[in-house]
Amino acid sequence: MPRNILWIIVTIVASVLIIWAWDVRSLWVLAVLVYFLPGFVAVMRDKRNKNAILLVNLLLGWTVIGWIIALVWAVTVDSPTAQSEYK
Repeated sequence: MPRNILWIIVTIVASVLIIWAWDVRSLWVLAVLVYFLPGFVAVMRDKRNKNAILLVNLLLGWTVIGWIIALVWAVTVDSPTAQSEYK
């Protein structure tokens, strides 16, 4: 899936969720979705280290710095593996 289409989908979903989140219970759902956004991005982009990103997000996301690290890690491009360079 092209990167631009992914960001359009994320923007539309986020907009719909913000509009939907007018009562307090929905705000909790929105908060959980935003909290795990780096994990969702990693899974959607089929990152090689998606389990590690999810773990960092789960354990360190509450520190904000951990959340930012997980998000940056999720959106960066995977470098080619050492084995693929020799093929």
